[in-house]
Amino acid sequence: MIAHNDDILEQTGETMYNLNQDEAVRYWCEAREDGLRIMHTIQNQHKAELAEKDFIIKQKDSALAQKESALAQKDSALAQKDYIIEQLQAEILRLQVSSDKKAD
Repeated sequence: MIAHNDDILEQTGETMYNLNQDEAVRYWCEAREDGLRIMHTIQNQHKAELAEKDFIIKQKDSALAQKESALAQKDSALAQKDYIIEQLQAEILRLQVSSDKKAD
């Protein structure tokens, strides 16, 4: 009411209103920037954690592949030993049979 009667007070009121509006907009812009900065920080942390976990998984996969290879080599060596044992048992049996025939 007083502001309507006095142009200077009216202009001052409008200026104060506009300044307050600018301040509110600035506040929300800063809040948005802070939020985006926090979001990017968290995303980068997650990316770093995932990269570290991927690296650990690759190391474990490599170690597992090495162990599987060593196990396959041991299986092959055991199969060769089993074959040699079978051959020796067959030779022993053949010699026993041959010895028994000579004894008769």
